[in-house]
Amino acid sequence: MRLLELEIRNLRGIRELTLKPGGGNLVVLGPNGAGKSAVVDAVDFLLTGSISRLSGKGTAGITLKQHGRHIGAKTKDASVRAVVKLDGAEIEISRWLANPDDLLVSPEAHRSQVEQVVRLAKLGHHVLTRREILRFVTAERGERAREIQALLNIQEIDRTRQAINAAAIANENELKARKREEEEAQRAVCRELGIEKYEAQLAVGIANDRRAKLGGEPIPYGALRDVKRGLRPPESSTQTTGVSLRRLEQQRSTLGVILGEEAIQQRIEQYDRLQEAMGRIRENPRLIEDLKALELIQIGLSLLEPSGRCPLCQAEHPAGYLHDFLGGRLRYAQEAQEIQAVIQESRETLNQAAEGVRSVLSDLQTAAEKAGLKAETAQLRGWMEQTAGFAAQAERERESYQLSRPREVYAVLDLPRNLHHELEQVFEALESRLPVTTPEQEAWDSLTRLEVQLQGLERASKALQLAHRRHAAAQKIKTAYEAARNQVLETLYHEVCERFAELYKTLHQEDESDFCAQLTPAGAGIDLRVEFHGHGAHPPHALHSEGHQDSMGVCLFLALAERLTQNKLDLIVLDDVVMSVDSGHRQQLGNMLARMFAHRQFLITTHDRVWATQLGNAGLVQSKGMVEFYGWDFDSGPLLSEISGMWDLIERDLGRGEVNAAAARLRRGLEEFAYHACDSLKARVRFTMDGRWELGELLPAAMEQYRDLLKKAKNAANSWNQTEVMGRLRAQEEAVKAIFEQRRELQWVINPSVHYSAWADVTPKELRAAAAAHREM
Repeated sequence: MRLLELEIRNLRGIRELTLKPGGGNLVVLGPNGAGKSAVVDAVDFLLTGSISRLSGKGTAGITLKQHGRHIGAKTKDASVRAVVKLDGAEIEISRWLANPDDLLVSPEAHRSQVEQVVRLAKLGHHVLTRREILRFVTAERGERAREIQALLNIQEIDRTRQAINAAAIANENELKARKREEEEAQRAVCRELGIEKYEAQLAVGIANDRRAKLGGEPIPYGALRDVKRGLRPPESSTQTTGVSLRRLEQQRSTLGVILGEEAIQQRIEQYDRLQEAMGRIRENPRLIEDLKALELIQIGLSLLEPSGRCPLCQAEHPAGYLHDFLGGRLRYAQEAQEIQAVIQESRETLNQAAEGVRSVLSDLQTAAEKAGLKAETAQLRGWMEQTAGFAAQAERERESYQLSRPREVYAVLDLPRNLHHELEQVFEALESRLPVTTPEQEAWDSLTRLEVQLQGLERASKALQLAHRRHAAAQKIKTAYEAARNQVLETLYHEVCERFAELYKTLHQEDESDFCAQLTPAGAGIDLRVEFHGHGAHPPHALHSEGHQDSMGVCLFLALAERLTQNKLDLIVLDDVVMSVDSGHRQQLGNMLARMFAHRQFLITTHDRVWATQLGNAGLVQSKGMVEFYGWDFDSGPLLSEISGMWDLIERDLGRGEVNAAAARLRRGLEEFAYHACDSLKARVRFTMDGRWELGELLPAAMEQYRDLLKKAKNAANSWNQTEVMGRLRAQEEAVKAIFEQRRELQWVINPSVHYSAWADVTPKELRAAAAAHREM
């Protein structure tokens, strides 16, 4: 796509402006504040429906509809229209600020072609502004990755990586949960078998001992789920309490261990460690919030979008802001994770102890209730509630990181310190009510309870196995995808880097002819390293000057843009990008653009007149493609230098009777003409440090130099006996003499019409004559 014509109305600082690059390069020259960047904003808005300058860091409270229009105009009157050449056809496209998402295309049949260009433009690789020039060079790895991936239109690769990472995190969390469930199921089996640590072989042995009492055959290892296979209940089987004297003794022993002095002392020590760990977290409240949100932060980081939009609430943020913010929170959270590990270990130990006591009390309560021991049943129920209350309070304390109970209460699980002694009365009461059971009955009851516990363990183990398979698959997918992604991206980045290095060496051939660069994937980011005078590869901002970094930013942007425009979007906008490029390399930059990007159309803005001249010298832009803004006015917008069209505008003013306006336009045009005439003729003008000269200094100097050159030309023609040339020069000299004399006689008309004068009343006729004389000149 080539830009043929651009019409801007009431957008940013522009009231009404029409530019006609005709498909060629366009340079907009002017001082800061003259409205150059408003032209860039107009192109940006036309192609994307937004203005990048109004988004990003530091733009809170700035909106497109409120601040995209000229401050003195209404939103409905702001628009951008262009005529472009695309695939050989001339197409008119336009966009209005009131409906920025609606792109108008005429003829409509070309909409699909235009939309392809718009999709490319929305990636942002058609505009490079001064504030963004270093975003590829000095940015953090993650931010550089987002910027480059956006340009290369490969965000989908990173979004897939984010989704895979999120799945891997979810599977890892599921694996941890299934492990905890299996461990709890194993502890339940251990309590039934009276062993401390679960071992399948040991469990099978104990189960077979009990099966033997019922005349059953041993079951093989791995067949625990069939613990009652082939067994019949003993003929004397009773269902009075479900607790035998032997099991009662086991439970008494279990409680003795859990509530014994040694276990209590261990919990006191755990309390002290827990108090210290929680105190460290409370000292930094931010750690608490980050730790609570740790999993969310990890998932959030994996789901971040290059645009900066929050994946949770869809709020817009500057690119890189959320990544840096969440990265900082993650560092805090990881610091707190070590402390959390202590808290988690203590919590699990206490939960196991509380669960062990609750299991015994539950069995005793059931037995006491069946045995008709009402007082003991109520007492056991109360102790169970205390144990449940302890677990709930422990969870609240974990969430608040504040222990609310003394260590003595904590150590005995909120139960009476001498509970195991008080339970002796319950045990004695139960013993007096429990029927004498045979070994066969005890074995049957034990296997019945064990069967239930083993079924729970089997379910937990199967769930854990499935979680293991899912976790392993997720890790394999993650590893394989990252390897494939890196291979593809490294190839792509290598191609871009070769072009980047070629452009940079062209620009700095005299001092960095051996320059090379490395652009490689680094996790979620992209690492950029460049060679520094044969002393190894380093980050660009480690050793290179700001000017060289600016050069790298321009070259890397051009290499990326060239790689991705797909021969659809030829337009590249460079908005004042030579601020830090030293003057010695600006000519090379112009030469490089003209020679190595001849197939592109550039729209370049600059305040540097020297560079604008160098762009012309390089052949990048023709005189008709050079537009100068010499100032800005609230009502008029940019004030254009219009020497070529000045005479028509003067005649228009005079036709309206606006003599002062016509005089001002004529004087402004003469000042610009004299400036360029002195430059072209190399006229002698009195030097000033500030580089400012009045019309009365410039124009006489140019006229004098022109007369001198005519004399020298006549002398040269005479010395070579070129009579024909001599005749032409004499005729020209006479014409110049008459024109200069006429101009001198009418120059008095201009100033009284520009400035206030009580005595002068210049008529349109007089000013028209003065304009004609100066036009002849």
